[in-house]
Amino acid sequence: MSLLGSVHLIRRYPFKGMRGEDLARVFVRTSGLTGDRVYALTDAGSTSNFPWITSRLVPEMVLFEPKLLDPPPPEVKYPAESNYRVEITFPDGTVQAAESPAFVPALEARWGRKLKLRFSEGGMHDARPVSILGLSSLEQLEREVQMPLDHTRFRANFYVKWREPGPFFEETLLGRTIQIGDKVRVHVSKRNKRCVVITLDPRTAQSSPQILKHVGQKYGGNAGVYASVIDDGVVNVGDPISLV
Repeated sequence: MSLLGSVHLIRRYPFKGMRGEDLARVFVRTSGLTGDRVYALTDAGSTSNFPWITSRLVPEMVLFEPKLLDPPPPEVKYPAESNYRVEITFPDGTVQAAESPAFVPALEARWGRKLKLRFSEGGMHDARPVSILGLSSLEQLEREVQMPLDHTRFRANFYVKWREPGPFFEETLLGRTIQIGDKVRVHVSKRNKRCVVITLDPRTAQSSPQILKHVGQKYGGNAGVYASVIDDGVVNVGDPISLV
């Protein structure tokens, strides 16, 4: 196997559409990172195949901060149900448990929408269970749009330092299998098509539409890649990434 780079950051999003959390290590299984996007909100009346309520529709969702109260141990493939209990801190500092009877009604009143809370241990992803973005790609976009870009705008699971110095190296891996750390193998299967979420400042929810416009015009709307998990195991920050 040839060394391609290393894992610089690991990020998990317990509640789809809300803020994420940085991790030192995590178990990765065929359904993705344990605890990633296990909670979500949907439009209660939607019959769509894509019913999710996220910051794409409600920008201030990026200001809500979920916290797993008893996070799943990284070495455990199938955590206990209690490991998924989550509290959400609202922008005004209010804290509510996702399971609280008051949680969904509070958001319905706030956003003027009928909502339904969903939970799945396997996570509720848009396309594939793992997303990857190279830091060199982010740096290139910063130069092109001439503004600093917080990496959390892009909501990737793995932010990678590639040995290859050029941007968007991850796209050259489409159709290939890579190994992350000692055991985890993923198949890089799809470009990550971007939406208005990358225009939102994760600290303020203010929009900079020029970011998505630029990504659309120069890169066909894509930034980063999705991958499917072939072999599971623990991934640590700093783990090497190799081509299988």
